[in-house]
Amino acid sequence: MRPQRAVEMNAKEKRAAELKTERKRVKQKEKQLIRPLKHSIEERPIGVDKRKVFGHWEVDCVLPKMGYKRVFVTFCERKTRYYIVLKAESQTGKAVCKVLDQFMGLFGKRVKHIVQSFTFDNGFEFTNHFVINKVQEEYGILAYFAHPYSPEERGSNENANRMLREYFPKKTHFEYVNNDDIRRTLHKINKRPKAVLNYKTPRDVLRKKLHEIDRTFGYKKDLRHSKNANKH
Repeated sequence: MRPQRAVEMNAKEKRAAELKTERKRVKQKEKQLIRPLKHSIEERPIGVDKRKVFGHWEVDCVLPKMGYKRVFVTFCERKTRYYIVLKAESQTGKAVCKVLDQFMGLFGKRVKHIVQSFTFDNGFEFTNHFVINKVQEEYGILAYFAHPYSPEERGSNENANRMLREYFPKKTHFEYVNNDDIRRTLHKINKRPKAVLNYKTPRDVLRKKLHEIDRTFGYKKDLRHSKNANKH
């Protein structure tokens, strides 16, 4: 190859690399410009902080043994201490979004009375535009974030996570854990009486609250009508 042609090719390659770097820089700048609003835990209403209001959930991620992808996303309702665990394919924003959809779908029409806000751990799996937009734009509820390295700000969730570790210790992975395994574990955790609930169980306290919601908003009536319609 002639020296002049080699110089021209090197110049083209250099220019291509510069353009690639420039495009990457522009994309990063655009992401920063459209980054959604992230609410601090300090912005939570006092009724939520004092656990006077039902429907506010703390959320965290429980990790498997190093080298494995699947994780547990855990939810704990602040007032009743009711605990829910769902498995995510990975510790990414997109994977967490799928789990959030799954969580919201658990409650059917009653979801707007049961899920009022989320308080997330400050990990990267939650502090991304996929999750924040999913919660605040699609669901229309607020996403609060604890301060970094402050697990005590999600005390109920952390306490429940420790109970979960009794069944899934830190040096285990979740690749072959199925929904039945999780369901059996949650049944045991949610049936433990708690002093803060006057020695009632989270399961019983939640069920009572759901009955109140059904009576107040007529969901039981709707369920009866749908069952009768299915019979005909």
